[in-house]
Amino acid sequence: MTRFGLFGCCQIDYAVPLLQLCKVVHEKNGFLLPGIEKTVAEVLVDDGRLIPLLFLPGLSHGDAGAARTAEYKIIVESAAGLIAFSADRTFGVVAENKGEILDSGENGIVGVAGNFKYQGKVFSILDVDFLAIELTRGG
Repeated sequence: MTRFGLFGCCQIDYAVPLLQLCKVVHEKNGFLLPGIEKTVAEVLVDDGRLIPLLFLPGLSHGDAGAARTAEYKIIVESAAGLIAFSADRTFGVVAENKGEILDSGENGIVGVAGNFKYQGKVFSILDVDFLAIELTRGG
């Protein structure tokens, strides 16, 4: 059974498959590095590892500054290594059978594998592997 970690940042609510969720850190400060891809809001240092904090421009009308100042950083394992997302709200961990999986529809957002409806709220299920590869590669 699939479980999701449910989070929100700016105007979006998103779900991360629990198997890819490594940890949630509170108020972890990162570093701005010159020349990094614009979708990388900053770089976190966690246990001696550099972790890109990704800004999700297709999912939010906010700016990268909001990603840097969010209260939580969600560190996940992807096919390309560790990456992080921002969250200013957490909704806990929920099993798939407690909600409803919805198709993303024809107008799906790039990097979203579908939607998860839980207690009347719809969360975008992030395709973590796709986002890690697409958002961190140089243009």
